[in-house]
Amino acid sequence: MSSATITFSRSSCAVTAHPNRIGLVTCATYQLDDSEKVIRSGDLHQIRLSGTRTPDNRLALECNTVSTFETCATLDAQWHAHSDTIATAGGDGRLSLYRYSPVTHNLSLLAASDILPEQQPMCLSLDWADRMNGRASPQLVTSDSAGGIHLFTLRPDGTLANILSGSGVHEFEAWIAAFGQPETPVVSADEKHVVFPDDEEVTLAAATAGPSLAPDAHPALGCMVLSGGDDGVFRGWDLRMGFDSSVFTNRSHNAGVTAVSAPPESVSAGRPLVVSGSYDQSVRVWDLRSPRRPLETFEVGGGVWRLRWRDGWDPSWGAGGEGDSAPVAGLLVAAMHGGFRVLGLGPGGALLSDGVAGGGNDLSTPEAVAAGSGRFPAAFHNSLAYGADWCRVPVTSSAEGTKAIETVGATCSFYDKTFGAWTPSDCEWS
Repeated sequence: MSSATITFSRSSCAVTAHPNRIGLVTCATYQLDDSEKVIRSGDLHQIRLSGTRTPDNRLALECNTVSTFETCATLDAQWHAHSDTIATAGGDGRLSLYRYSPVTHNLSLLAASDILPEQQPMCLSLDWADRMNGRASPQLVTSDSAGGIHLFTLRPDGTLANILSGSGVHEFEAWIAAFGQPETPVVSADEKHVVFPDDEEVTLAAATAGPSLAPDAHPALGCMVLSGGDDGVFRGWDLRMGFDSSVFTNRSHNAGVTAVSAPPESVSAGRPLVVSGSYDQSVRVWDLRSPRRPLETFEVGGGVWRLRWRDGWDPSWGAGGEGDSAPVAGLLVAAMHGGFRVLGLGPGGALLSDGVAGGGNDLSTPEAVAAGSGRFPAAFHNSLAYGADWCRVPVTSSAEGTKAIETVGATCSFYDKTFGAWTPSDCEWS
């Protein structure tokens, strides 16, 4: 098994790989005070991953902690795509930004802000706009334990400003908030707001425009924000309309909506697709032009906590076909009691299974695609699968002395306090 692990003193809950520094990944942990059931403190561990290809072509991975930065409890973390800045969602209700030093490997606080100073709910998730729009955007969206979502921007003077808030847009915890693909078709303020109850007649309600923001003050315009909550509701928001009224509300999940992520262009193929995960142990793929019912539903054997995309597919992983029947992207799923899984996905019209094409290529009726799924052996993680990300690592060939960059899964599980790196070729494929 091509894996390497680190065990921490605190429970591990989030993993994020630096997009530009090869082999650098951050794992967030927190400590729960058992006597009071209160989240107290946490750490951000900077971890260096590397690998060696042995003469028999086995990948031997190595992971080492290069620095540890003590913080409040951290429930989510994500690197900015164009800088050495990492954002964290704090159990103390603060959104924080830290700057990484490639010389010392340490973090230093850049900016911080309470998401709701008066209520101080926990900050549960976050997402950078630049991950979707390809620009060095300073906007972030966050969600909180009081059911709210908030849009922040990093000002030129280095301070964080809350430029848009929607308090209580979910009845219970807002587990996730994320940006959709840029320029996603959305409902304008003079159209109708569509509500999609599960297996019920579609109902319409008049939409009310929220506060408008000038484009120069709001570079994230053109993006849709998506949110999911413990109320089982999946909602979409047009930032030009604010958070007073969502453009769609879908109630078809059978439990809390915990993860939302837009796929790369290789999967969406020009369509506004998005993937959601839920405590109901399912991953669903949606076309946001008609979000009444999912295009596809995949059972993953456990409540979904995180979804992470890898654009491209490596045939050495041992699954998927060739040519038109080959996957074009890998979706890494942290499925809690179901462990970590990899779904092989192809362009929106082709349904691929075990390398055999099926479902056709009719793009007028797009279907999301599963080209087989892989589950990492349970022996690797023995408790809740929580944090997950893809990480590019430097790999040296022991036989030839050449160097290459390969992609591995970087994951962490909760109660056993373990971080690990592994290759999808170690998965049990079906």
